[in-house]
Amino acid sequence: MLPSRYWQKEFLEEIKSKRTLTMKFLLPLLLLSPLAIFSIPYNIKAGGFTAAVLFIGVFGSAVKLVRLRENRMLERLAVLPIPSAYIVCEYILINSFFDGLQLLAPLLIIYGLEHSQPIALLWIFACYIAALLTANALGVLVTLISGTSGEVHLFAFLTVLVVGGLSGLFMILLPSPLREIGFIMPFRHLFDALLYGWGFSLPQVPFLGPLMGIAWLVGTLTLSSRLFRFK
Repeated sequence: MLPSRYWQKEFLEEIKSKRTLTMKFLLPLLLLSPLAIFSIPYNIKAGGFTAAVLFIGVFGSAVKLVRLRENRMLERLAVLPIPSAYIVCEYILINSFFDGLQLLAPLLIIYGLEHSQPIALLWIFACYIAALLTANALGVLVTLISGTSGEVHLFAFLTVLVVGGLSGLFMILLPSPLREIGFIMPFRHLFDALLYGWGFSLPQVPFLGPLMGIAWLVGTLTLSSRLFRFK
């Protein structure tokens, strides 16, 4: 049976190769396992995991989307009687779903192996979902401002550096106004939620992280029609 929705097409393509799917799940687990195994400061553990969410989401979303543009798949999608925002929303959601599955095992291992507060899990997962959605939305925005595949990689790298820095993931001392900007990033809230779960941070506003994730998603969907403008 042929897929009738874009997310179904993406889902079938993702699970088509069991070997590739297995590698996509094993690689983050292997790369992030030192954060759980070794005695590393908690702020580095939280920052390292959150940076992985940001990196995988932005690069995965941007690189895949520019590939769809280069092979003219976006042009074919543009003629469908479906609003562009729906297509981009399905793209972000399905990519966030697979990114979330990839990083779920590392998250549970990193968080669970320490003396953690189970009550903080709900807040952590809410911020985790918000961070996944925002990272993939940022990947879409990177594609919007990029003309070629090379530009996509460059802008994605710069986005990870800037957003990660503003979110406090790289332990850089920022001026006070820039630190305040970090609160509009769900990555900052995921970072704080992990530290709170380990007892190293005061509780923040629980709903602010998910709210910021929704705001980034809606803002990206508002601009999504630009993806379907061709010369």
